[in-house]
Amino acid sequence: MISVHKFRLLPLSPIHIGGRFQALFPFEYIIQDGKFIVIKEGELGKFLQERGLLPDFLRGFEQPGFSLTDYLSQKRLLSSHLIDRVSLYSCQLACPAPMGKQVRPFTRDAYQRPFIPGTAIKGAMRTSLWYDAMVRNRGLFGRVREEIKREANKKKIDDELDKEIFEGYRLGNRERSPNTDILRVVKVSDAEPWERDSLYVGEEETRARGRARPDISTHLEFVKEGQETKFTITFDEELFERFRRAGNPLFNSFEDFLSKVDAFYRKVAEAELEEEDVSKGFYEWLLKETKGRGYLLRIGWGGGLPSLTIWLALPEDLREEIRRNFFRRSHREKFPMTRRFLKRRDGYTPFGWVILQEVR
Repeated sequence: MISVHKFRLLPLSPIHIGGRFQALFPFEYIIQDGKFIVIKEGELGKFLQERGLLPDFLRGFEQPGFSLTDYLSQKRLLSSHLIDRVSLYSCQLACPAPMGKQVRPFTRDAYQRPFIPGTAIKGAMRTSLWYDAMVRNRGLFGRVREEIKREANKKKIDDELDKEIFEGYRLGNRERSPNTDILRVVKVSDAEPWERDSLYVGEEETRARGRARPDISTHLEFVKEGQETKFTITFDEELFERFRRAGNPLFNSFEDFLSKVDAFYRKVAEAELEEEDVSKGFYEWLLKETKGRGYLLRIGWGGGLPSLTIWLALPEDLREEIRRNFFRRSHREKFPMTRRFLKRRDGYTPFGWVILQEVR
């Protein structure tokens, strides 16, 4: 038997999910009338060719600091007609115009509509089960220490523990393989896309020990709070029973699975609250207002070690050992040091917090 559950996903803070390209450069967008407009390069080329400006444009394009907005303004070519012709999609500006800056794009479908991939949702859920497994089985800490001594590669350590935690079942003649991964019982759809031009461009600020780090801050496209969407989770009850018979599963039911997800991300929010930085008020609100309203989750970019790894499950001595082996700075410093926020006129907001509410 397969059960299908529909969910409403409500953003509680700005969300950024990275697209195929890491950045949009100043020659790929236009700033006009409070909008960030990503262009169709082919259409722009045709437009410039019709006016005999393509060679001139290409010469300028090769110069450092070239800006398409400035070029078109200087040539007195910026107009609503041009925008309509070359626009691929647009975003509202939620910050001063990022002139000459790179901008991180949001993931989009073939129609340029922004959406949250199911893999982003399921990946965040997977992390919560890692955390729960570590808390319930303290013996896994020994395995972490063994892998640290044996391997200098963080990803290989992750892969080995992933197999032990999620693939440690025997189904037929298969074990410790993707076919024996217990999260096969859970399938998460992509979320319904938002309208093409419904996102915003804002300024992200990275802060370290309470101070801004403009050298590693950036601009990005984001979904604003309240821009809800929907998705589905399919739970394979029959396959789950096979895993139950094969060993002690990581969760006892679909409801238990979601409860573990919620419990982990509330733990993350509590840990962030203890930092007492510019996000303190946000986390106080988050923990109070979401209690009993659904399942808390943090997705996408800007989460950091506490929400993307099992960091919070580890004892202090093991955290220090990991830091000494895999990070450059002294393990005696406060760690993790940096946090990412959307910079606003009235303060700073963390990225990625949503609440999931089942639609009956």
